[in-house]
Amino acid sequence: SDPMASAMEDAFRLFASLGDPAGQTVKVHEVTKAGRWTFFDELLVGSGHVGQYSSILELPASLSFPYLPAEPSILRRFVDRLFTTQGLEPPKARSRSDAGRPEGSTIRVAITKNKRFSKELNEALLSAARITNVTQPGVIMDMVDWGTLRPFRKQLEFVRDVDIHVSSIGTALFFSLLMPDGAVTVNLGDLRFRKDGGIVPDYGEEFLGASSRMARQLFVPLSTIRTGVNTGDIMTLVREAVEMIRGGFTASTFHIEDNLSEFGKIIFSLLQRSDATRRALEGLSSDGKWGFKDNFNCPHRFPSALVLEQPADKMVHCRMNTKILRELKRDAGLQEILGYPDGCDCVVCDACQGPPVQDAQAR
Repeated sequence: SDPMASAMEDAFRLFASLGDPAGQTVKVHEVTKAGRWTFFDELLVGSGHVGQYSSILELPASLSFPYLPAEPSILRRFVDRLFTTQGLEPPKARSRSDAGRPEGSTIRVAITKNKRFSKELNEALLSAARITNVTQPGVIMDMVDWGTLRPFRKQLEFVRDVDIHVSSIGTALFFSLLMPDGAVTVNLGDLRFRKDGGIVPDYGEEFLGASSRMARQLFVPLSTIRTGVNTGDIMTLVREAVEMIRGGFTASTFHIEDNLSEFGKIIFSLLQRSDATRRALEGLSSDGKWGFKDNFNCPHRFPSALVLEQPADKMVHCRMNTKILRELKRDAGLQEILGYPDGCDCVVCDACQGPPVQDAQAR
């Protein structure tokens, strides 16, 4: 059997049974037979077609469950249970990012090894780690290959002590949810090459880094993603993250807009200004009914695709307020940042000729 599938099955089983090695997860019942019903006291259904945008608006404030107290947050409850059921102490809870960090204490920086990294980026990251370990007192920076940390419990043990997580788009960003309070995620972004030849600068699942009020997120600038990230760019962001942690940020100073990329900020503002867009991106029609087909065909997975209106033939399914979207793109200066020509009604989109491929460091 697949070792990863078995490990995840075991993690689910322990989570459901509160760590009981002999426990079971929820049993599967056949519910399609005529005349047979299954009743639940409460049923939570997750969906990539809805969850990402709901997360951006609701997860940081933990407002999804009004019958539970605000503290600890829903995320904190989940994380504590996950670690406890694996026989581990949960990540450290802090009221300030510098709490429990006496002068001279070590800040640990972990770079996630990513199959998407080009040879040049990989070398830049390793170079940044070598220089940081020599020049920044109290900072240890190294690269981790999560695939070599087995079983799952070892991954939890590792991430529990990570203060700064440097990662690109992909599954590894989910480790941002499991870090201790007072941690920082550095999102390197990437270039996503579409099947039709389009190139989309992207930050992937960026909402993950904005899901806790006691965490912060930094981004490689869009213009840098297009031209290529170098050692100096990485070191600058790591230094900024270290200063943020030692500066003592708190939950009360959390502002979600400060923890989103240019793309995320535009979508966040769009959802605030257009309730019809919010409903559409959550898969709801104007009368509040779920419409899977239209929502499925909308390229909703990442904010970048929506902001850049790519691919154009799918955008009609998103039912966004394009007038407001384009105002926000213009106000954010995306045309200048991404190198698109003047005179485009959409500001930046497939209808305009984008930056040359060589500027995008095709790899």
